[in-house]
Amino acid sequence: MNPPFAPFAFGCRTSVFTHHRLHDVLTILADLGYDGLALSLDHNHLDPFASDLPQRVDSIVQRLRWHDLSLVVEADAPFLLDPWDRHQPTMMDAGALAKSRIEMLLQSVHLAADLGAETVKLVSGPTPAGLSEAEAWHRLTRGIEAVLALAERYGISLALEPAPGMSVDTLGRFLELVERVDHHQCLGLALDFGNPSVWEGKELAAYLDGIASRLVHVQMAGSDDDNSVLAALRDIEYRGLVCADLSAGSLDAPQAAHRALEQMCIAVMDLPPAAVVDEEPLRTGPVAESNGLSAPLSVASLLSMGLEPSAQAWLNEAVVRVAMDPGVIVELFSEAGSRCGQARLNGLWTAGEAARVLLLSTLPLGGEELAASVGDLYRQGGQPEQRAVLRALDVLDSEERRLSGHGLGECALPLIHEALRSDDMALVEAAIGEYAANHLPAEEYSQAVLACVQHEITPDGVSKFCEAARYEIPGDRDAARRVPLAPQHLSWSARSTVATLLQHLFDQDRSATEDGPSSTPGGSEPSQAR
Repeated sequence: MNPPFAPFAFGCRTSVFTHHRLHDVLTILADLGYDGLALSLDHNHLDPFASDLPQRVDSIVQRLRWHDLSLVVEADAPFLLDPWDRHQPTMMDAGALAKSRIEMLLQSVHLAADLGAETVKLVSGPTPAGLSEAEAWHRLTRGIEAVLALAERYGISLALEPAPGMSVDTLGRFLELVERVDHHQCLGLALDFGNPSVWEGKELAAYLDGIASRLVHVQMAGSDDDNSVLAALRDIEYRGLVCADLSAGSLDAPQAAHRALEQMCIAVMDLPPAAVVDEEPLRTGPVAESNGLSAPLSVASLLSMGLEPSAQAWLNEAVVRVAMDPGVIVELFSEAGSRCGQARLNGLWTAGEAARVLLLSTLPLGGEELAASVGDLYRQGGQPEQRAVLRALDVLDSEERRLSGHGLGECALPLIHEALRSDDMALVEAAIGEYAANHLPAEEYSQAVLACVQHEITPDGVSKFCEAARYEIPGDRDAARRVPLAPQHLSWSARSTVATLLQHLFDQDRSATEDGPSSTPGGSEPSQAR
């Protein structure tokens, strides 16, 4: 039996690889089947103060894309600023000492944005000797607020880890900090399940349930409790990286990382059944009429459950402005990411992406005019904007919009082709939705889905690929058969997907005459009755 898909991604902290070059670390983690990594900003792998930092960042970004690895930036290296004392200086020190720590954290946020990371992990540092509790809180709050202001500009979460010996060492003190920064949406929580003291004696499930909305990063040292921890994370629908936290400086780091991933995968396969939740995909769904325009209820209702009140108020006003003046979408589309944040609303979309889709669905345009507006936003935006445009195509070409004269038809196919030609697999994955399935030739569509699987991405389009696989496309079947030849390069979830695809293809070999016409030996085009 194939293992179930994990509801979260597995990563590994780079601190274990102190004897490896960073480029080699990325290759090792990708080959082992990891989905991402937590990169420590430190002297050995990526010094945030290195003279050749821009060149090193560019090189890392290229390799992250090549290996399709996600990233969390760790800004808590113990001896980065002071070679003698751990985690010194802190934001609670006086004058220039505190300034040096804050500047390092600001640099970490800049680097995270350049690297494409959505999270920066940090610790508060220990309270300086002789400093009063009130003054310590004042200085820490002031420092965190300065870093949060920059993080908000980039749409990045600050994941603060309560840790023994730190000023913020328990969940209670973390929640007090949340209060002191006025519940800032960019302040998240990082949890190390190797430090159970931060739970303050609470039961795990109750502990996690109370902080689910703030939890953005998790690390595990590997123990008999892995199964219960992962079950609890699944139950709160945690969507961040689950990082293996191994002993730093290990001489068998690759083997240790392999064992850790294997243990986490086994723990996932042994999870007790989850409660069944009837979750509708964010695709075409029911629509509501507002000022004569179609607005997908599935997107709007999901956003209403996942946004802070201030973000929801901004989005409501933005929708009205776009409906009255389509030209303002250029400004609002770019602003939506920072306003609505990067919280995961389900396993697929972030709040910022869903907000952008809702804004696009409000445009009182259709056909070529709509495609031109959408195309301009795609080509003028960065990857987050481009990904949102591609995800929106399913909604913009829904049956309801087509019937009302506001559909896209095939006018947006050039955007799909651009995304599929790119080397950015995040764009390729976003492009493989219902719009592509409905308008691309079956062969081109199924080849794109296979490319995702080979890069260990399992998009929603997998189900559409199984439908497309009904047609006898020898090239697709041959490509699918080649994928498992080097299974060590695929994670267990990707291998499971490949196995499913292969089984479907082989079933079609036996029942092609029952399922529909196949292509002739002469290469005639297959029928495309969907």
